[in-house]
Amino acid sequence: MAQVSSAGVVTSEATRRRRLGRIPGWGWLLAAGVFGLASLVPAHDISGLLSFTGRVWPSAEVANDTRLRFSVDLVAWWLLFIAGAGCLLRAPRRAAVALALAVGLGLGVASLSDDATLSNDFYRYAWDGRVQAAGIDPYRYPPNAEELRGLRDDWLWPPADVCAARGKDPGCTMINRYWQPTIYPPAAQAWFSAVDTVLPTGVRTQAWQGTGLFLYAVVAGLLLWLLTRWRRDPRWVVLWAWCPYTVLEGVQATHVDTLVAVLALLIVAVVQARPVLASVLVSVAALVKLYPAVLLPVAMRRQRLAVGLTFVAVFVAAYVPHVLAVGPRVVGYLPTYLNEEGYGTGNRFLLLGRLGVEGPLATALAAAVLAAVGLYVMTRSRRTPDADARLLLGVMLLLVTPIQPWYALPLVALAALGGAWPWLVVAAAGHPFYLAVLSRWDAGLIGTVSYGLAAVVVAVAALVARWRPQPAPLVSG
Repeated sequence: MAQVSSAGVVTSEATRRRRLGRIPGWGWLLAAGVFGLASLVPAHDISGLLSFTGRVWPSAEVANDTRLRFSVDLVAWWLLFIAGAGCLLRAPRRAAVALALAVGLGLGVASLSDDATLSNDFYRYAWDGRVQAAGIDPYRYPPNAEELRGLRDDWLWPPADVCAARGKDPGCTMINRYWQPTIYPPAAQAWFSAVDTVLPTGVRTQAWQGTGLFLYAVVAGLLLWLLTRWRRDPRWVVLWAWCPYTVLEGVQATHVDTLVAVLALLIVAVVQARPVLASVLVSVAALVKLYPAVLLPVAMRRQRLAVGLTFVAVFVAAYVPHVLAVGPRVVGYLPTYLNEEGYGTGNRFLLLGRLGVEGPLATALAAAVLAAVGLYVMTRSRRTPDADARLLLGVMLLLVTPIQPWYALPLVALAALGGAWPWLVVAAAGHPFYLAVLSRWDAGLIGTVSYGLAAVVVAVAALVARWRPQPAPLVSG
């Protein structure tokens, strides 16, 4: 049966089979299964190999072969993902989707660990939830405040012997920046409080990672719903379900950015019919992490005044109770964080720095470019909402070149929604940079090369798509 691509090209089943070679559908499915199951090995190995809160990443005393083993596992996992996803996208549709979800669940479970591996942020999540359960505003005190001593337990504040085993002084804590009040906005705090309410008393690392696995599954479900609703290839869900990036950062590290990914998919799902509702969702996403505010132009194609006012109203309303409770302390350690990361001085923009643009000029130029992209999306773009959302998030990441790779989790979800694999390269660019920082390598050089290559891949892919439009992937089986 002939099928019509988005470029208007009629493609027969026979032509399609010639393109894919003589390998039958079940052959592609079998190969995908082999690669998918093989990826469980590095996923499980990584989960028990390193301890972020111990002495592995921060210490130069750890044998280099441990870090090398981690790097080999991660590279192997990415290669297996690329091979497995490539095969799965050629396998029969229904069986491929079932395999994608089954292996994805297996990867999530295999990645559960006894300790934080690449980031200890979720310990802060747990603490903020516990503080709120005690009826205390999370912005009022830092974790080490004497007023909060009664909330400490052996999980977040280990006994002296555990601290010694980790190479730390007595009274150590699993919580990062324990001398600073929280940085997370009100919607994130609401999520932490909800998780603290749902999870049983005395939960440990795997329980919080289970919340990450839950959100990871919610994103997969939303992707399948939207792909089916928009008559796109449902096999694209593999770009989320099997991606090492989403499993490591979304499940094992349990970053709240996976919640942003959920909201990003909801935004593009409703924006065409209900732009004001979409603006509410953008505001909520920005109240989880601030950077999703860049998605506002996607909602501002129509009813711009109502959309803009709604966004501001929701954002302000969420902060008002905390401002009334603690005043200016509601900003937490955000100013300190921005200065630590180099954004306060404008020297943090790696790619702009290589172009000779540094300091306040770099900050101004990054803001101007992002504003120009937002204006284009608002006024001239005729692309789908998810394509515009990918563009905004992707350009933002390439401009600000964050050390934190988990900021790209919403981009990965949107990439899967459009089968837009080049944006996965942008997401992956954060990992070499982050690992270089942890390992005290030449992080500036590694980050520049990593994000620079990602920018080249995206640019080349955009040029190829512009001048040589490709038929949309066919739905088979």
